[in-house]
Amino acid sequence: MADVASGGFVANDGLGDSLTIDSERRFNPLASAPNLTDCCFLIQPKLAFTQAKSAAAFLEKSGMSGVAIHAIHEHAVMKHLDEAISQQLLQYDVRLQEENEANAAELKRWHGQPVTSGMQLMLLHVSSGRYLTQLRYRSTVSALSFRVGLHELGSKASRWKFESTGKAAGERLYFGMQLRIENCKFANSFLSVSKAL
Repeated sequence: MADVASGGFVANDGLGDSLTIDSERRFNPLASAPNLTDCCFLIQPKLAFTQAKSAAAFLEKSGMSGVAIHAIHEHAVMKHLDEAISQQLLQYDVRLQEENEANAAELKRWHGQPVTSGMQLMLLHVSSGRYLTQLRYRSTVSALSFRVGLHELGSKASRWKFESTGKAAGERLYFGMQLRIENCKFANSFLSVSKAL
C-alpha cells in the first residue's frame, strides 16, 4: 500500500500470497517473498492523539524527545529539574492516561461492529503498530500522487473514508464490494497503487 518505488507491497485478503509475491518478483526479482504479516492492516475507528502529539512536541522542545512521559516525570523529580517542567510533565502524564482510556473505550465500543460506507477509519499496520498516513510530499513515481507512510501517532491524515461504489453513506460494506479509500485530510485524495515502474 505504498509506492512501488519505495518498496511497498500489494496485498488483498485471500489473494495476498499471489499478489504480494508477483508484485515483489516483478519489481525486485532477486528478493525473496515478503512476510505476509507485513501486509496486514487492522481497521480501527478514528482515535484521538491530541495529547500524545502535544506531549511529544513538549518533550522535543525540552530536549527530552523519544522517552515516555511517565518515565521522564520520575527522572525529572529525581534529578531536581525545574519545578515548572516537572509539573508540566505530570499534567501531560494525566492527560495522556485520559486520552488512552478514551481510545480504549472507543475501540471496545466498535469492536466487532460492521463497517459502513462513509465511515472514517484508521488502518493500523499490524507488525509495526503504526498508522497508515498520507504524507505531504510527492511520490517519486507520479507527480500527481502523494506518498504514504507509517506513523506511531495517528492524525487526520491517518483517517481514511471507505466508500463503496454505488452505495449511500451508512450502508454496510460486504466482501466482494469495490471500495474507494479516500483520505480525510486531503480533499479528493484516494489510496491507490502506482502502476509505473
